[in-house]
Amino acid sequence: HKEGGYVHISLLEDDDDELYAETTLATIQKCLAQGYTYSDICIIIRKKKHGLLLADQLMQHNIPVVSSDSLLLSESKKVIFLVQLIRHLVQPSELEIQYELLHFLSENKADKHAYIYENLDNLNNHFLNVYGFDSSRLRQTSVYDGLSYAIKTFDLIPTSDAHLTAFMDLVFDVEQKFGSDMQSFLDYWDKKGHSASISTPENIESVQIMTIHKSKGLEFPVVIFPYANSNIFEEIDPKLWLPVDKDEFLGFSEILINKKQEVQEYGETEALLYSLDHQKLQLDAFNLLYVVLTRAVKALFIISENKLDKKGERNTNYYSGLFIHFLKSIGAYQQDKLDYHFGEFPLNQAKKEMDNDPLTIPYIYTNKDRADFKILALAGTLWDEGLDIAINQGNVIHFILGAIHTAKDLERAMQLALQKGLIKEQEV
Repeated sequence: HKEGGYVHISLLEDDDDELYAETTLATIQKCLAQGYTYSDICIIIRKKKHGLLLADQLMQHNIPVVSSDSLLLSESKKVIFLVQLIRHLVQPSELEIQYELLHFLSENKADKHAYIYENLDNLNNHFLNVYGFDSSRLRQTSVYDGLSYAIKTFDLIPTSDAHLTAFMDLVFDVEQKFGSDMQSFLDYWDKKGHSASISTPENIESVQIMTIHKSKGLEFPVVIFPYANSNIFEEIDPKLWLPVDKDEFLGFSEILINKKQEVQEYGETEALLYSLDHQKLQLDAFNLLYVVLTRAVKALFIISENKLDKKGERNTNYYSGLFIHFLKSIGAYQQDKLDYHFGEFPLNQAKKEMDNDPLTIPYIYTNKDRADFKILALAGTLWDEGLDIAINQGNVIHFILGAIHTAKDLERAMQLALQKGLIKEQEV
């Protein structure tokens, strides 16, 4: 047991995502004012969906966030749009893919449904007329160059986008290993795309977001526990194994049924099994609560809900009810009071300097059709024009031969040289 520390309990008036995000943001700003840095703070949540919601809201307020889920490339709408764009070119008649592409583009449209309906059967012409995107170009080039062209024409280039940059790095790596055709990339993405993520330095200056399970065994100077109002007995499609007579059930000694309260009325054995399963849920919920409440070293912020039943009583089937029960037990709870704190929030003496205005790196579109882009052999530039041409030709031939292992590789090697801008189309 250590002396000192600080605990703050906030009871929100409503179970609202925006309210949780606002309170979490205000808590982070309070921590920064006390000398703590982003990397001192960890937000622990029970459900992944809450982590994704908070990450999105915090990043909109320029709070740097790192979480295993928010770093996944598949969490980026722009990345998914580009993947679906490739699918559309491979399966041009698939309406579901067309719908997903139009749904992404309809984000800022006044009437999304009308926009999607009007363009669903005429997608390629819509791309060309509105965005200047010629889908046929993607069939004539590598996936990397085709997607670079798509990023530019659909204006997916913000000041900085780590997901897009990491995705294009992945596309390049897949091309080098498996080929530059669209189907090869889709095969790879369908197998491993769900786990592809942004690589980040270990000591990056960001707020961490993680689930209770992932926080086990870890400690953080400051822990924020939002959405601390879970239903202790919440289950998704719960089941229960019940013993039965083998003779009546084709030799089976147990059957799996939907878990409902009425099971308790089937008999003493069934009621006991239902009760034991109920107790197990309660124990699991208490264990999770213990984990999250013991991760903080200096300060713990609990953001829950002032949830009472119609009689004004706390409901201990929810975490919020447990916190209210605790506050009542020490005589601190008042129905119209929403904030409670215990101890003193210590200043962080070892304050690290933070760069609040980080350098952002724009995504730069490059393609072999740029007029100002040429590939030169360095040695060739040091000699006269004749030698320059000869050396360049030698380098091109060397590159093509290096990509050929059997006679079947010739066409692929020529296409690779074309994609890299080493030869022109008429030279193939």
